[in-house]
Amino acid sequence: MLNIGTDNVVGGDTPSGAFGSMISTIGGRAFTAANDLQQSTTWQQSAVSARDSVSGVNLDEEAARLIQYQQAYQAAAKVIATSQDMFDTLMSVTR
Repeated sequence: MLNIGTDNVVGGDTPSGAFGSMISTIGGRAFTAANDLQQSTTWQQSAVSARDSVSGVNLDEEAARLIQYQQAYQAAAKVIATSQDMFDTLMSVTR
């Protein structure tokens, strides 16, 4: 039992050596995973930005168009109302 710390009992290595190797492997994999996550996040953000720049909707632009359409509708309604008043006036003159 006294020699268990120095004997090669874990895969041909001492317990402390096997533990150190395991910690080193886990640390390396965790570091690689963290870097991969950071790189993937950067790529995802870049892809979203590229997509939004091409197909995104600008709310200010849409609001300006809505106001423009509203004004055009109001102008058309005034033209129709004026035409109707002129027609009514012509009809009353001819009676």
